[in-house]
Amino acid sequence: MKMRKVAKCASLLVLATTAAFPTIVAAQETAEPQPAQAADSAVADIVVTGIRQSLSKGIETKRQAVTFVDSIVAEDVGKLPDQNIAESLQRVSGVQIRRSLGDGTSVSIRGLRQNRTEVNGRSLVSPFGRGPGVPADADFNPLSLYPAELISRLEVTKLLSADQIDGSLGGTVNIITRKPLDAPNTMVAGRIEGSYADMLDRKGVSGSLLYSRNFDDRFGVLVNVTASDRPIQEDSFNSFAGFLPLTGAFDPNGDGVADNDPNGDGLAGTYIADLRYQRLRERRKRLGANVVLQWRPTDELELSLDTVYAAGKAKRRRNWFAVALTSNGADYVDYSFSPNEVLVAGTVRRPLQGNDERLTIKDDSLSSALNLRYEKGPWTIKAEGSYSDAQLNYNQTYVRTQTRASYLTSFDFTGGGVPQLTLPSGVDLLDPSLYNYSNFFDNRFESNAKEYAGRVDLRYAIESGVLDSFEVGGRIAKLKTARNSLLSQLTSSVRLTDRDAALYEVGSFPDLLGGKAPFAQSYLVGNPFGTGADFACEAILGSCTPRVLDPTASYKLDEVTKA
Repeated sequence: MKMRKVAKCASLLVLATTAAFPTIVAAQETAEPQPAQAADSAVADIVVTGIRQSLSKGIETKRQAVTFVDSIVAEDVGKLPDQNIAESLQRVSGVQIRRSLGDGTSVSIRGLRQNRTEVNGRSLVSPFGRGPGVPADADFNPLSLYPAELISRLEVTKLLSADQIDGSLGGTVNIITRKPLDAPNTMVAGRIEGSYADMLDRKGVSGSLLYSRNFDDRFGVLVNVTASDRPIQEDSFNSFAGFLPLTGAFDPNGDGVADNDPNGDGLAGTYIADLRYQRLRERRKRLGANVVLQWRPTDELELSLDTVYAAGKAKRRRNWFAVALTSNGADYVDYSFSPNEVLVAGTVRRPLQGNDERLTIKDDSLSSALNLRYEKGPWTIKAEGSYSDAQLNYNQTYVRTQTRASYLTSFDFTGGGVPQLTLPSGVDLLDPSLYNYSNFFDNRFESNAKEYAGRVDLRYAIESGVLDSFEVGGRIAKLKTARNSLLSQLTSSVRLTDRDAALYEVGSFPDLLGGKAPFAQSYLVGNPFGTGADFACEAILGSCTPRVLDPTASYKLDEVTKA
């Protein structure tokens, strides 16, 4: 169960262009009708553009495509409340998105996550290469970085044609950016938006600015920049490991007969691994930019250079109080199952935990290409050289404080709403002598990918008989991907009272889950940076070798593809 921030937003949109627009004036009703000839001479051609035109363009793109293509054009995206491109894509049939902390982060196409992401028809690699990485990595997909304001059109192709880059199982997402020669004259557009997170009592801001200049349809320049800075808070009840099967050790009666299959259907019941009442706070900053230069010296030749860039930075802290359940029946005083054999209530003797996690995350993505297009008679020649680069640095520090003794704790999920948890009475959870530092992590994950690619495509228009054209092309790409996992994941039985008191602090959230959390007691959580140490293991153990490279969780890949 989660409760997220409620934001109140106000936005301002400014648009200026040198193009001339007709003025529409509502005529007042008069007593006598005007002559028909005079009325006809007063009528001017009026062109109204809006979201209907953009929908028509999307339908036309789908109609003209020789494969299965869905499209969202700029007017659509500009009118939807989307934080990024991933959220815009959820409006395409057959596309599902993954969310993290309320933001869209990555997409599945027809239920498959093995998809390609392109910008203007070239690769946009993620920090994990061509694949989406492990499930947690999906939160740092480039689609979550690029704001919706940067795009002109989104296309999702579910069946590729021969001239498209292969390598996707579900489909290919193509992000098409604006070009300066597509718009007449000069355009300046800007937007600024403020938000207020009432759970945090903090403000956020986001904005964008676009400048496009067309010099007589021969040379054009476009610069588009967006930025945002948002506070985030999430209260939740959850479980890290989810539901686990009860083993044969679940014998609360002690009669030597396992009670892990209450209805005798041959399938073991399940239990929630751990009960977590958690508060997460994060400050998230993002920057996106698009620069395009177009040169059309003649009607036959066009050169263009376009670059898109996005970067994100987040600083996060999570605190949670937890009770880990178990499959050992001797730990239970009483228990009950739901009709589908889920352990939903009981009293268990277990240690109590206070947990603290700090994350700093930095990721960025860059894609740039130089394009040439030449048309002469029936011939069309297109050539492109491109470069794509993505990096992610993920730093984690985590400390668990755990009571040395186990206490009787009752839980109940049957009432609906927030699960109930009754803590033992007479136990002072602010007494440091009750706790050990039981677990601490100092982890760093470094992921990066680079792709260099070049392609040439030729088209000869036939336009006679049953043949429209003859096309041939070639592409070569070199992808380099690497991931380093620098890990320190240690356990200990060091007492809190054996270390500096600055290494722990009080965790207390009486308003957790809107005040619906079933406990109001405070508890102790670790503060590994309280004495100025750089690492948790250094602060608690006194000496350690933090962040040791784990070769089983690290790799390096070089791949060349020719098509």
